[in-house]
Amino acid sequence: MFSPPYEQENFDYELKESIVRYSNALSNRLKLYKENYKKCDWVKKEDPFVIAMASYAQVDYGREYIYGMLALLFGVYFEEQNLGYTLKDSIIKNNSQSSIPLGVFFNESFKDISAIIFSSTTTIGKVSATIASKEDYAQNTVLTLYHDLMDEDIPFKINIVTPNSAELLEDGLFIFHNPNASNPLDLKFFNSPGITQIFIDKNMRVRYTGNHCPTIARLDLPNELINIFGDRIFRQVEAYNYNY
Repeated sequence: MFSPPYEQENFDYELKESIVRYSNALSNRLKLYKENYKKCDWVKKEDPFVIAMASYAQVDYGREYIYGMLALLFGVYFEEQNLGYTLKDSIIKNNSQSSIPLGVFFNESFKDISAIIFSSTTTIGKVSATIASKEDYAQNTVLTLYHDLMDEDIPFKINIVTPNSAELLEDGLFIFHNPNASNPLDLKFFNSPGITQIFIDKNMRVRYTGNHCPTIARLDLPNELINIFGDRIFRQVEAYNYNY
């Protein structure tokens, strides 16, 4: 799980799979809102409409991090070979000729969506990390790979979860704000230390606020295996930064 994307087999294939799933889910929720919820008496037209999504339906779902959502919502596509981004307006669905639009938050038809709540790390491993954050976790060692969004030189780092270096419950939760929403979601609404909020600034650049060190991946290993695989794990983290 700590292997950099360019070393992961079928990374781009799985990234496209995630984008297709997110696109279908988003379109279905939006259609439901327009045709049903929006007409309900208890739904106020001025209130933000926020959709919560996750990526647990796919094997190795955690590997795409937020890359699929960045592409679908903002058209910012992650290239695994150089660990960088490029702008795209569409992708071709795997094993087909179907085109999937990207950057849907810049499409007028998606203006009813105020924001997306998303996580790919709220798994059973979160339970282990929460326990290790509050007490001595004698059986295992919990390691997290996190993305330091403020460090351009060495952005990918590793943390051993302990009460002194705890993982917050909200860590790994992202809020993607729609820059063209009819009813924008205030950044203050999810103002929590563990939450990372992503938005587009006035210069059309992707910006982050809140938690600037979100978790990418997590390992929960028996203590005796740390001595065996520890060096390999740290080399993988170094490889993350090598081509960045």
